[in-house]
Amino acid sequence: MAELQNQSTTAPDQLSSLYKMSRTAGLGTTEYVAINGAAVTAAILGVASSLAILDDVLLVIPIVGIIFGIVALRQIGQSNGTQGGRVLGWGGLVLSLGLAGIVIGGEAKAMMGHQADSKQIVGIIDELSADVKGANVDKAYALFSPQFRQRVDKDHFAGTMKMLEKSAISGELEYMRWNGVPFQFEPVPNQADRFAAATMLVKFSNSHEPFRTELSFRNGDEGWKIYNIPSLFPEQQQAPAGKQAR
Repeated sequence: MAELQNQSTTAPDQLSSLYKMSRTAGLGTTEYVAINGAAVTAAILGVASSLAILDDVLLVIPIVGIIFGIVALRQIGQSNGTQGGRVLGWGGLVLSLGLAGIVIGGEAKAMMGHQADSKQIVGIIDELSADVKGANVDKAYALFSPQFRQRVDKDHFAGTMKMLEKSAISGELEYMRWNGVPFQFEPVPNQADRFAAATMLVKFSNSHEPFRTELSFRNGDEGWKIYNIPSLFPEQQQAPAGKQAR
């Protein structure tokens, strides 16, 4: 009996050693955490999203960056700690969202501005129609820009408006109105002014259908004004004596 007790005290505890091994086994396999590839791509696209400010076409960059950022965060969250790069994923996502918001917000603001400008230009065309039909030369002439008034004197303008108001061939003017096609806005080179191009419908009593004519507008110190109607006042026309066209 004593011999059995001595063996039990001197024999190695095999179960205990196995228990200790189980607590340390596999620790080396969790020391390395792979960086998620989608997170790296999201970070790169987030930085590249600044290019979208240069051209609306490049808005695709932050959109793709947002997608990669979301995918990266989902993959990292489901990796049970085997993947890293959460900071990269969040950074790319935030950059892409922020820059996309700046571009889209700027476009929305510009669109609202264009709508207000378009409404004002349509009103000018309607005023021109009413003034020509009512033979209000002074009011009609005031609708044109300073550059136009410098190039075309009031007497020549009045003669053209009278011809437009009523003629033996075309009859009386019924209306002048915008044709509904969106205006084309362009900046004036090296100036704060802007140009707008439009098409106007002109209907006379003796014609079955209105004819179309192009006209341009300029937004300067006096607000939007008619810059020219080339079919009525060709650009080649010489400025009156004592006046120089700009």
